[in-house]
Amino acid sequence: MKLAIPDLISNSYFPALAAAELGFFEREGLDVTAELIFPVDRAYEALRDGAVDFVGGAAHGALAAFTEWRGVKLLGRWRRACTGFSSCARSSASRAGISRH
Repeated sequence: MKLAIPDLISNSYFPALAAAELGFFEREGLDVTAELIFPVDRAYEALRDGAVDFVGGAAHGALAAFTEWRGVKLLGRWRRACTGFSSCARSSASRAGISRH
């Protein structure tokens, strides 16, 4: 599988790139290679055209290639660390990627 990364500078995409380069996907039984496709709009066009299988990039960029989200699925993971019964100390989200469907 090919994973498109829109840049190698932003720390936003680093987890996906690191996972591919350090063998995380391989340990999970997936053969994933990362490919730089800049800018993010071109990465989503590559996804739309079947050249890549996933994009590790900004979710809003998908609309450049997938009108009204038709043909694309947002994959994500929310993390939430809470203290006490109902108050949360912090909340963060990390994008896992976007894939065609």
